[in-house]
Amino acid sequence: IFLLMASELITLFRDLVTFSISSFWLNFGVISALYLTFLMFAWVVIEVVVGYDKIPKIILSLFGLGWLCQAILFGAYTLLLT
Repeated sequence: IFLLMASELITLFRDLVTFSISSFWLNFGVISALYLTFLMFAWVVIEVVVGYDKIPKIILSLFGLGWLCQAILFGAYTLLLT
């Protein structure tokens, strides 16, 4: 997942430099999906390894904030495509 995210980020910056806007938004959507997948995977691993009741509240808040930002970005991306 990290390698995919890194390659997509490189492509994203290349599109920004070359002003390829349609390709930029496509890659932005791919990165958003990969990031959300990573968050969900990390959440499951932390929950299984540590146990839900032992997870510090700050980590729960960071994951919640990450998901909220992700939802906003993905919503904006979807609106821009329509």
